[in-house]
Formats: sequence, structure tokens, C-alpha cells
Amino acid sequence: MGRDVPEDIASSVVILPWGNEIEDYLDPIGLSLEQFCEEMTGGWLFGFTEALKLYGWRVSILCVSRDVRKVSSRIHAPTGAEIVFLPSPRLYRAARSCLNDVYTFSSGTGKNGFGTIGRWAKASLRAIAPYIANPLFGTARTLKRLKPDVVICQEYEYARFDLIAALSFLLRYSYAATFQGGQHTFSRLEAVVRPWSIRSCSVLVIASAEESERVRRTYRVDSRRVARIPNPMDLRRWPTMDRNVAREELGWSALARVAICHGRIDIRRKGLDILVDAWRRVVAEQPAANVRLVLVGDGADAPALQRMLDADPVSGLEWHRAYIIDRSLMSRFLHAADVYVMASRQEGFPVAPLEAMASGLPVVATDAPGL
Repeated sequence: MGRDVPEDIASSVVILPWGNEIEDYLDPIGLSLEQFCEEMTGGWLFGFTEALKLYGWRVSILCVSRDVRKVSSRIHAPTGAEIVFLPSPRLYRAARSCLNDVYTFSSGTGKNGFGTIGRWAKASLRAIAPYIANPLFGTARTLKRLKPDVVICQEYEYARFDLIAALSFLLRYSYAATFQGGQHTFSRLEAVVRPWSIRSCSVLVIASAEESERVRRTYRVDSRRVARIPNPMDLRRWPTMDRNVAREELGWSALARVAICHGRIDIRRKGLDILVDAWRRVVAEQPAANVRLVLVGDGADAPALQRMLDADPVSGLEWHRAYIIDRSLMSRFLHAADVYVMASRQEGFPVAPLEAMASGLPVVATDAPGL
């Protein structure tokens, strides 16, 4: 049961979700800032928000956005949490215009009037870019206004965590970070800074035993400062539904055997190439069987996945290309299936299979950390 705590004395937390700009997460799945504020629920971010609020915490979410020009606040309609948007710094936007991808070390050339830059210069710019993506003074002013008891950063193996760690240390805030799948530093600069950031962190929230051991071994972190907390999910959000009714509403055959997978379309990380190859084998071994693989999701790799499927069509694969934020509709999809499948190469503690299990599905998954 949640605690009824007055707003002025409730413990408070500021959560910083992953990404240099919030649009880096929203654009690939086809969602706007308006939908993020008014409709989006679930996942790590809002699951954590709901859980904290249930126990009396006052939650604020701090995002950097390329689409705002001044600091602004909105209320997240489903949870009541305050979302603060900070404008993306001009220096970061200029750096980003020189890079094909700010999240990977690609070998492409610079663009947009800066001319071709050397590989070394580009790698250096890529290493620096995430450190200048967060507006330092805007973040400090926002934290001083919100006065959090703790600052939580999603994903400690990322440059922005180093910045937030230093800022929280200087402002004397307790700070924590979570594991969402990142396991490697991406630049020499991160490799130098990261050990201090992690060792000075108040607590690391890591559900995976394998990752907990890696962090303790790599960074020499006291095991007492590692909390093995799984991603929360409210089972009341996933009421039981009759499978035949769900299938009838979706227009699916009552006799088909259906496997389902849903989430972000990220071929490498989510192992969608593995999943498609496995499904080809299933169909080849049972050519006369009434079997179907239902894939639900959208994301940055959706065009690449479409090209893959167009070049070599897969029998019995049905792709609903949309990132569904309507929980009742997603629940219908899950309840209509027979088994949930997930072929990820890398995970933190994924919410998708939890939603499947909450819907009564057995799960077949790869042996990846977090799964």
C-alpha cells in the first residue's frame, strides 16, 4: 500500500532517462513530446515512477529536448509526475551536426558546412559530445529548485552519468544509477572518468547477478552499495483476459499457434535477426502447421528490418509496425498468443517479458544478462 505523505515533507527524487535528447528515444518509435507527456506509460521510466509514488515519493523527470527553447515543465498525465524539459545546448547541437551518429564511433565524414574532418578529430568530438549534451547550469538550477533527496540516472555506463555524478557531488545530493544493458565505456575519456563516477555513487541498482559481479570486479565497488532491484510493474495494469475473446477481437484464428514479441525495433540489441532465423527453422520443420509469429513494435531499425523481410520473405510472420502505448490493446495482443519469444543479445532487466508473464504467457528467451 502507498503512504499518504504531505507533498511538502515527502521524499523527492529526480530521474534522468537515457539519451542525450529525449527525441533520440521518441523519434524512432514515432512518438511526440505531447504523447510522452499525455499518454506514455510503462517501461523502466514510468514503472519506476509509479512504484516510487506508490510509496510516497515525489517524482520529477528531467529531460533534455531539442524541441524546446527554454526551460519548461509539464505534468505527466498518467502518473502526475512533473517533467522538466531543458533546451539542448547550442554547442551540443553544433557538435551533433558534424556527426552521423552521436551514439557510435562511425567512420563517416563530417557534414553541414564543417567539411570533412579526420577520423581522430571525429572520434574526439564523439567522445566529448555526450558530456556537453546536458546543459550544466540549467541542470544545476533545476536541481536547486526541486531539492531532491536523490538523483537517479538511467544507465551508468554512459557519459552523461559522469556529468550528473560530478554535479550531484558538488551540490551534495545523493545519487544513484541503474543498469539498463550498457556494459562498456565508449571512449578513452569515459574509461578515465567512469571509475570515479561509479565508486562515488550512493547506490547502483542492478537486477542482473552477472552484471553486479562485473561491476564489483571492474570498478571495485563494495557489494553493499549494489541493490538488486528488478524493474517494477503493477500487475493490476494487466487484468486477465480470455484468449478466445482476445483472438476474436483481433481477428485471429482460434486454431493457430501463436508466438509473439513486442518492443523497440533494434535489430542488433534485440536480436531480431536471430528471431527471424529461428522462425524460418520453425516453419521449415512444420510446413503444414498453422503457426504464426507476431511482431509488434517500431524503432530506428524498422526500415532495415523491412528491407530484410522484403528481400527474403518469412512465412507466417505478421509485423504490426507500431509502438503501442495503449496498454489495453497490448494486453489483448499478449493474451491472444500462446508463447512469448525474445532473442535479445543484450538487456538490463526488460519489462516486455514481465508484461508477457503478467498476461499468463510462458517465455522463451536467449541467455542474456537481465533475462
